[in-house]
Amino acid sequence: MVDNPFLYPFGQLVLLNGIFHWVESPTYYSGLPRGIASFDLVSETFKEIQLPQELLDRRKFSVLNLWLFEGCLYLIGSMYMVGVEVWTMKQYGVKESWTKMLVVDGDTFGVGYIDLKNSLGNGVILVQADHLFPFLYDLNKEEARQLKIDGIKPPFFTWAFLGSLISPTFGTCLEAQ
Repeated sequence: MVDNPFLYPFGQLVLLNGIFHWVESPTYYSGLPRGIASFDLVSETFKEIQLPQELLDRRKFSVLNLWLFEGCLYLIGSMYMVGVEVWTMKQYGVKESWTKMLVVDGDTFGVGYIDLKNSLGNGVILVQADHLFPFLYDLNKEEARQLKIDGIKPPFFTWAFLGSLISPTFGTCLEAQ
């Protein structure tokens, strides 16, 4: 049994390179997490990854979630109707490599929470706002536009799928009776 020196997870666990990561639950007094805790499944050790200093200095988000997107850790800080910021850790474990990826003002779509869904290439990503409204965010132009599909009215959900040439029934065996 390994002692856990960190507060219990706040939100989901993220598995990257055989290491579980989670945002530590907020402390009672500050209302903000201290950092990102991790547990290495191979060495059975706990470590802490520090949050971006700007997030610690400003303390403006009511919710801070951790995600895995394109093989990197992402922090999504949100304050309902105020806005959302997304940060990515470009170099694993290096505090100084945290980079602000996008900022969505609450006025844009009345957004309070977002999920990163998929990268569409050329710096455009598919984002789901408040679990209901999809939009495309252009990282190069730093602008968002609501996703519109002919014949479908918002709200609607989006999912990212990875195509494959392997049949979903490959490797299964049905026995004749």
